[in-house]
Amino acid sequence: MERRARFGNRWGLLGVVAVALAALLAWSGAAMAQEITFWVIDSFTRSLDAPLYQAIRQFEQANPGIRVVVEPAPANAIHDRIVTSIIGGEGPDVVALDIAWAGEFITMGLLQDLTPYVAPIADEYFDGPMAVLQSNGRYYAVPWYTNNVALYYNKDIFAAAGIEGPPATWDEFYAAARKLKDAGYYALSLARGGFGTYFFISFLYQNGGQVFADDGRTLVFNSPEAVEAFEWFTGLY
Repeated sequence: MERRARFGNRWGLLGVVAVALAALLAWSGAAMAQEITFWVIDSFTRSLDAPLYQAIRQFEQANPGIRVVVEPAPANAIHDRIVTSIIGGEGPDVVALDIAWAGEFITMGLLQDLTPYVAPIADEYFDGPMAVLQSNGRYYAVPWYTNNVALYYNKDIFAAAGIEGPPATWDEFYAAARKLKDAGYYALSLARGGFGTYFFISFLYQNGGQVFADDGRTLVFNSPEAVEAFEWFTGLY
């Protein structure tokens, strides 16, 4: 795929990549009891009227005798807290994870095999996240929500830098970034740590590249399309 095609023709592919930014609901290994401990990122618990609490109240009404105890945790701390607690023999009954951690947690044996419960409903979810949540044909979690990576820009800053509108091609993107930097602005905002990878993946797929071949096992990250995307992306720095 020609990398200079309009962005609008490529954002549709991001649904497959951005699901890497989805959180998931997974058992940590404890059996269901009268009281269920649920760990979740604190951004979902801003108030008692938050949708999460509404859903929990509905669950408790439909399942008398079962109480859900929510324990919020900061997004930058919940990963290590989960690993440390479960390895130590503690931890929650249910936990909301970032899908990027699924493979790690499955390999470490931290999650309970949910295949009998998930397999019958697997076709109700997007194929992308479901593929990440299984290993050797066994399911260990179910998707909770998903999101997309998208291009957004500050109209006032663009106007101040003499840029008429958002870029439609990679060349225009680079030219706009250069103008913004010359005008004293930060040209591009990316997530810190490993999450920045997701932004690059968007450009990788836009250029016709892939991380794995269609068999899901063969790495093709060194294909001409992938190398071109990587060199262009790193050239922004």
